Amino acid sequence: MKFLENDLEQIIYDNLKTEKGREMLMGRGLQNLSCSLIKRQLSIGGYGIADIITLKKELYWAEEKMLVESPEIIVWELKKDLINLDTLLQAIRYVKGIKRYLDISKKYRDYEFKIKLIGKNIDTRTDWVYLFDVLDLAEKIEIYKYSYKIDGIYFEYIELSEYYAYISL
Repeated sequence: MKFLENDLEQIIYDNLKTEKGREMLMGRGLQNLSCSLIKRQLSIGGYGIADIITLKKELYWAEEKMLVESPEIIVWELKKDLINLDTLLQAIRYVKGIKRYLDISKKYRDYEFKIKLIGKNIDTRTDWVYLFDVLDLAEKIEIYKYSYKIDGIYFEYIELSEYYAYISL
C-alpha cells in the first residue's frame, strides 16, 4: 500500500475531531492539539486550499462575565515527502489569506496564528529554516517528521535549535 498525503491528512483530521483521537496523536508525538473548530480542505479564495485549519477559543470568567480569549488559529501544511521552503511559503500564504478575511469581516480583532509543518523529511540542502529567526517566526512554527509503521503513525517534533546544529555540521 502506498501512503499518500491524503492518508496523512485523513488520519490527522479524523483524530483531531475527538478527545480520544487528540490524546492518541499526542501519545504519538504531536503537541498542542486543543481545538474547538476543525476545517479540512478549506478554500481561502485566491490564496489556495489549506489542508487543515484548527481554531482554539478559550473561555474564561472575569468580574462575573464570560470572556473569550483571543483565538489561536493553526494552519497545518502536510507533505507526503519533503518539507521545504515552498511548504513554509504555502502555509504563510494561507495565514495571509485568513488574516485578510478576518480583517475584512471584523470577526475577531485579536488573534494569534501558528503553523504546523508535517512531512516525512526536511530539506537540509538549503538554509530556509533560518527565515524563522529573521522573520520572527520561531515561536509560531512547529515542524514534525512523521513515520508510518505497522502499528500506525508516529510524529517526531523537530526542535529548530537542534536542526540548526544538524545542518551546520
